[in-house]
Amino acid sequence: MKIAFVIHRYGADIVGGSETHCRRIAEQLAARHSVEVLTTTASDYVTWKEGYKEGVETINGVTVRRFRVRSRRNLVRFKEISDLCFHGQAHTAEDEKAWVRANGPDSPDLARYVRENKAGYDAFVIYSYRYATAWDTLPEVADKAILVPTAEEDPAVHLTIFRDFFALPAGILFLTPEEQDLVGRAALGSLPPSAVIGFAVDVPAELDPEGFKKRRGLDRPYVLYVGRIDRNKGCELLFRYFQEYLKRKTHDVDLVLGGSAALSIPDHPRIKYLGFLTDREKFEAIFASELLVMPSPYESLCIVVLEAWKAGRVTLVNGQCKVLRGQSRRSRGGLYFDSFAEFCEAMDFLLDHPAVGAALGRAGRAWIQANFEWVHLTAKIEDMIARTIAARAK
Repeated sequence: MKIAFVIHRYGADIVGGSETHCRRIAEQLAARHSVEVLTTTASDYVTWKEGYKEGVETINGVTVRRFRVRSRRNLVRFKEISDLCFHGQAHTAEDEKAWVRANGPDSPDLARYVRENKAGYDAFVIYSYRYATAWDTLPEVADKAILVPTAEEDPAVHLTIFRDFFALPAGILFLTPEEQDLVGRAALGSLPPSAVIGFAVDVPAELDPEGFKKRRGLDRPYVLYVGRIDRNKGCELLFRYFQEYLKRKTHDVDLVLGGSAALSIPDHPRIKYLGFLTDREKFEAIFASELLVMPSPYESLCIVVLEAWKAGRVTLVNGQCKVLRGQSRRSRGGLYFDSFAEFCEAMDFLLDHPAVGAALGRAGRAWIQANFEWVHLTAKIEDMIARTIAARAK
């Protein structure tokens, strides 16, 4: 089969849940199928600043076609239209479409390529409903399209224009049962055939967690956050909670951060920012940590939590996020908090009872191994593609 993946940005050096999910699945399917990725030249998710050259390249065995971003995101306009659509004001469907346009990325060349070359592909796997790349391409190839919404419990999913949009593709692949339920409610229950696929995690060989700690000057026990350091990821909340926790508690523990920063990091002796981490460094940081903390209120999956469980590490997550709460309950791999008091109690409990934390981490690893190996994921995706091809042949 010839399969095209459509996504807003793509690259081995891009840190992002949707982007990582797309890249790893494209690489897996490329072992048995002809796979191409259709994407933009953008590298920055805030402004859509171009970081790659237009044209064709090969990344880890996958052909990647990049198309020019016509204009960067106007942050002032984006805030204005977001305020109009999300903060209770009366607005129209045209306002909502304007929000998608302002969100971007704006790449008419990508949309044109899909429209003119759709006959050459058996299926289009299109990522992230909220971006203009999905909005512009999915209607052109609806009968060949499999949408991976990566939807989170935030206001965008409830825009009225997406009710019909979610009904357009031939199939939908969800990352969690909670996401499936969310999109079903947003679409008022009218959805195409769908499946929940999750994600598989690969742990690099020959890790050196102690060497990592020494190289990075980490001489105290630490809790770890890895991902975009962003207000929408709950990092502002994490900084506030952790600093207050240190004032009230006696544990000799640091907060270590890895990832790209779109938010100012407090100048605090117990908060250490390491910057971008390679896959190897990320897993070394996870193995060397006391626990992984994920404060995000909005997630469709959260790969790093799955990675922590694959490494056998316990997690502490924001219970306001239905996905993280549901995953924690199903895996029994960690705890969740709904308030500052619960954050403190959970931190104390896990730091005071390392044997319990280790047992929770082992439970998380067993759950990952039983449910999220590549053979499971690729089989579900291939089945969905085969069903869409069969439906067109009728």
